[in-house]
Amino acid sequence: MRLYLKYILRMEKIKTLVNKELTKPHCNNSYPQKKKLEWLTKLPNLSEVEKKFSPVYWGYASRLPERAYKAVCPTISELNELYGEGSSSYWVNVQITALFGSSSNKDSELACGIKLFSDSFASEVGIYKLSELMLFFSRYKAGIYDNSYSTFDTRRIGAAFFKEFLPQRLSELTRIQREDYNREIQEKKERWGRTAVTYEEYLKTKKI
Repeated sequence: MRLYLKYILRMEKIKTLVNKELTKPHCNNSYPQKKKLEWLTKLPNLSEVEKKFSPVYWGYASRLPERAYKAVCPTISELNELYGEGSSSYWVNVQITALFGSSSNKDSELACGIKLFSDSFASEVGIYKLSELMLFFSRYKAGIYDNSYSTFDTRRIGAAFFKEFLPQRLSELTRIQREDYNREIQEKKERWGRTAVTYEEYLKTKKI
């Protein structure tokens, strides 16, 4: 009986800790120094980053959003640290230019304003990972946030990110974290179940 009660108390403690954590949904976007060195070994220059995190892979990010949130990769602002000042703006510029190219709007004045918008947008979204921005751009291009992508409007891009994508991100991260914690609890239960003994089995050991 004592072993069973100990098991129940242990599970309750785990649930309490889980619920406490779930009141603070977050995604750890800090990039460890060791990972930075590994990253630079794989992608030694910005052109390699541009190839790996290219608009042609937006669809991949859209199909696997959980991977986009959990991916271990630099934030937008960390691109400047890794590859030099202006790298984050350049990468964002490539993505925005792709949106413009796929729209029906061919206004040269708008095209000229892309760099200015990219500089501003990159500084505002600096804490988010490349993979998360890929997910946002893929959804924006797919019309998830209405069909404004077809006419191209930089103001709409910014509004869609902060007013629609970020709340969506929070909701999805909360769900992902809950699923991860539930999976962890289940694994702990299974491990405990393989080693725990019933009260009757305990009594038998006492008689031996």
